[in-house]
Amino acid sequence: MAKPHLDIVIVTYNSRDEIDACLQSILDPKDPVVGEILVVDNASPDGTADYVQDHYPDVTVISLTENLGFAGANNVGMDRSAAPFVLLLNPDTIVQPGAFPAMLKPFEQDRRIGLVGPKLRNTDGTLQPSCREFPTLLSHLIGMSELYRWPFFRRIWGQRLKSLSDHTQPTRVDWVSGAVMLTRREAVEQVGGLDPRYFMYTEEMDWQYRLSNAGWTIWFEPGAVVVHIGGASTRRVPARRIIWQYQSLYQFYKTHKSRLEYGLLRCLVFSVTLPKVLVLAITGRQNERRNSLRSAFWKIIWMG
Repeated sequence: MAKPHLDIVIVTYNSRDEIDACLQSILDPKDPVVGEILVVDNASPDGTADYVQDHYPDVTVISLTENLGFAGANNVGMDRSAAPFVLLLNPDTIVQPGAFPAMLKPFEQDRRIGLVGPKLRNTDGTLQPSCREFPTLLSHLIGMSELYRWPFFRRIWGQRLKSLSDHTQPTRVDWVSGAVMLTRREAVEQVGGLDPRYFMYTEEMDWQYRLSNAGWTIWFEPGAVVVHIGGASTRRVPARRIIWQYQSLYQFYKTHKSRLEYGLLRCLVFSVTLPKVLVLAITGRQNERRNSLRSAFWKIIWMG
């Protein structure tokens, strides 16, 4: 029987500064389980597509004429790939040796596993939480109010939340970070690709929510390690990033939750966000960044 193998899809946008480290971690040396490597570029103005084409002849480059977002571009890559497993990989990642075989192993052991995520580390070697529970109003309250930063809260709730765990045990989870996702093609063919209504953020959670509802298992595999820089494509536009995050969150609730839950979420966002608007209005009059954040939070309050 042939060993399982995977294709890799990397979606880029203004990723010229990050893509070298990512591709070199895959290609030097190239693991025999890796088939085709596809870079799908979201019409980057910084020349990412041309750079990859010129410097990495063994990589297939798909240059899009418009920015389709994370979901749309990954769908293009998955449609072009042919392997039984497809890895969706952010360009701001550095794959550590042995990660690919470690991620494939759970699929061989359990036919119902549809998607696997690795342990993520920051560039300084510290843990980057990468597996979580599906959202509830309580979890959003914890996140938006930043209660998770309080030591007392972490003592009370830390054992109940995967995101606050030590990430040492392979286990079934609700969803894993979209920075690195290895999926079984059979599962994708059943539930479809990522939902393009999500331009950026939450699309991986929506996808894994649909996979779980279809009977597929989402698996966290700490034996595979990937360094994730994080936010490379969006750190230059913090206000726009915030707007995208909440647009996607609202879309998830509209799609998968009741009207009551959606309404309560809007009330929660209003109660947490309005004080931020007021503080930024007072302190940010002469600060362009603070003014842009205040405008973003104000849009979040009133967006449909």
